Amino acid sequence: MEKRRIIEKMKQLAELIHYNPGDITHLANAMCVNVLDNGNTSNKEYYNGSLATLGDTVLKMIITEKLYLEGKDRGDITINKSDIEKNTTLHLKTLKYNIQSFAYNDQYFFDEAPQHLQLPNPGHDIYIEAIIGAIYLDRGLKYCKSWIESSELVSI
Repeated sequence: MEKRRIIEKMKQLAELIHYNPGDITHLANAMCVNVLDNGNTSNKEYYNGSLATLGDTVLKMIITEKLYLEGKDRGDITINKSDIEKNTTLHLKTLKYNIQSFAYNDQYFFDEAPQHLQLPNPGHDIYIEAIIGAIYLDRGLKYCKSWIESSELVSI
């Protein structure tokens, strides 16, 4: 896959999600789903997986802070946070905004891959969380928090 083509698609994604990147390669890393060789053939691990883990943690912290500042108690924070960051909720947003179409591997973008080589689009989300991780790394916590609070992809 040509780097120039990946960057062009990431610029389109950034525009779609109203994100002003400083370094677009972080967003490209978020959407890269090359399979890592972790020695476990029954459980694939994708290149963007660690970034999704970071994004998940950042999202939880931002949601928790917002709910805490609203005066919610521990139980309410747990319940509300769970509803907001639920994988199925984020996955539905991925589908609504067609975020998966920006995913790519060494050979294809999501929509271009032949049926037998389809890129991942599981019932849980691996894209929005990775995007959040990328934004956090690229622009820092303050920008990431502002982006999440104004984003249509995450409803907090």
